[in-house]
Amino acid sequence: MLRELYIENIAVIERASLQLIAGLNVLTGETGAGKSMLIGAVNAILGNRTSKDIIRRGADRALISAVFEDISPAAIAKVQQLGYLCEDGQLLITREILKDGRNICKIGGRPANVTILKELGETLITVHGQHDSQQLLDESRHVEVLDRYGQLEDLLGQYYLQFDKVRQLKKQVRELEQAQADRDRQIDILSYQISEIETAQLQPEEDSTLEGQRDRARYAGLIAQNLRTALGSLQGEDAPGALELLDGAVLALQNIRDYLPELGAVCDKLQSLRYEIEEYAGDISAQQLDDEEYLDIDFIESRLDTIYRLKKKYGQSIEEILAYGDSCRQKLAQIEGGSEQLEALRDRMKTELHSCKELALQLMAKRKKVGQRLAQAVCRELAFLNMPGVRFVVQVEPTDKLHPRGMDEVRFLISANVGEEPKSISKIASGGELSRIMLAIKSILADKDGIDTLIFDEIDTGVSGSAAQRIGQKLGEVAASHQIICVTHSAQVAAYGASHLLIQKTTDGSQTFTDVRALGSDERITELARIVSGDHITPLALENAREILAFAHGGAR
Repeated sequence: MLRELYIENIAVIERASLQLIAGLNVLTGETGAGKSMLIGAVNAILGNRTSKDIIRRGADRALISAVFEDISPAAIAKVQQLGYLCEDGQLLITREILKDGRNICKIGGRPANVTILKELGETLITVHGQHDSQQLLDESRHVEVLDRYGQLEDLLGQYYLQFDKVRQLKKQVRELEQAQADRDRQIDILSYQISEIETAQLQPEEDSTLEGQRDRARYAGLIAQNLRTALGSLQGEDAPGALELLDGAVLALQNIRDYLPELGAVCDKLQSLRYEIEEYAGDISAQQLDDEEYLDIDFIESRLDTIYRLKKKYGQSIEEILAYGDSCRQKLAQIEGGSEQLEALRDRMKTELHSCKELALQLMAKRKKVGQRLAQAVCRELAFLNMPGVRFVVQVEPTDKLHPRGMDEVRFLISANVGEEPKSISKIASGGELSRIMLAIKSILADKDGIDTLIFDEIDTGVSGSAAQRIGQKLGEVAASHQIICVTHSAQVAAYGASHLLIQKTTDGSQTFTDVRALGSDERITELARIVSGDHITPLALENAREILAFAHGGAR
């Protein structure tokens, strides 16, 4: 449960600390005192979207921290799954909102992010806001309530996996059917592209080789002239070359080697250098001999032009062009064999579709049984909540096609008076009736969800008198097994709280402040009297408040 909520610099709240207990905690206060900010702070700690605009004027950050104690096994498992620690069932969650829009989140002192907060928060608290009753008007949400009550999530998960498999197969069939429709056109295009690439007979890195050959062909005369000059300088032509001169030098040194033995090493090195130069001369001579190979510049330019045109069509390199050709061959084979593949895919889809419908029928059958139990349970709760004549009906009807949640539609209907046909909630229910129907459903689902803490923000909207008193009593009953936090404007509801917190707004002339404090017994009577009669509290109003409080804590269902 939520043991403590600390809030700093949020809207009109400079600092506030709420100490909460197990059971029913009620929060009251004048309109605009900041009750909605408290709910917003809880939503923020649960990972819901918030804005830097909530930061109090003059502050550079807002801080919310929540201490949870005795959290459920499901919540502990989620904490561990997310990689955090929970010591002795206690957990601290903080969220800091900075003026630059950044959020600093921590779980147990370790960094987290908003997504993780949201995933964890779903196991800790359920918040029923002022507008959540309007969800009952959205008939597409009714099936979610029914499935939660019947704990059909596992079967629904199996169905959805099968539904998604059928959806993917349908997509593949459509794509293959479209491909078949364009078969002849595609075959012509692919065949032409394959032929063009194959006819070119490209070789890897051929373009680089050709570009080198083109350069040699363009400058063949210059290359040949310089090769001849270099070779003549080494081998000699009209005058002695380097080789002949080195031979002379080696011979001269050999003639005096016996007299100057220290020049023996020099003589050997010159002899070795002579052999190297002779080898280099051979390499140069070989280049002269191969020159004719590069002189067909017209062929080279034609070949490079072919490669350039193919690059513009099929890829930026020869490797990409060849890969594109392979892809075309695969597509062509697929299209040419598409009839058999399409037929096989259709057969598979029929099999998977049959399995999907079987699961959908199982879902529908279970929903009908669960729907009867839910309707009976809601009717019992509504009778207690001062709506004894209302009949609640869960309608489960088949649809023409499969959808992500099955092949049926679930709608909640009510009959407001005996003998009247049940009709859509949106056409009959008033705001007060919607609040009580939602409370009935929430109280029924409380044990199914396995969530310790439930927050109700003005669940008594549109309700007064004995109906409000029954809502308070119902909240008190649910609080026997869950922690309940309820923001209310009703004295009858507030009277049932085991803890009563007052939210007050004050001003120093330049700024507004909100304070939250627990009320003692006398203060509580005064607050209940204020709710009933306004700021002018009379002895009669105080006596009335005492009676409301006494009835709440002395009466029973």
